[in-house]
Amino acid sequence: MDRATLREVIRRKLDDGDLPTKAPNEMEVGRGTGATCDACGDPIQPAQSEHELTYPDIARVLRLHFGCVAVWEIQRRERGLDPAF
Repeated sequence: MDRATLREVIRRKLDDGDLPTKAPNEMEVGRGTGATCDACGDPIQPAQSEHELTYPDIARVLRLHFGCVAVWEIQRRERGLDPAF
């Protein structure tokens, strides 16, 4: 997925509530586990970085690629929200 399309997908998911606008309670980074990225929908391969964002108050853990978490954060900041990291 090209950068412009990814930006639009993430913007739409933020608008629809499919991705949170608030910062996570905790974030861990590790090797990909094959889980589906909550932003782009592609699997996060073992050779890729997987960002795990924890939201215990809504009982949700998000998994995003390195590039997807960066675009998510940029979109959050463009909305005037406090930085997540």
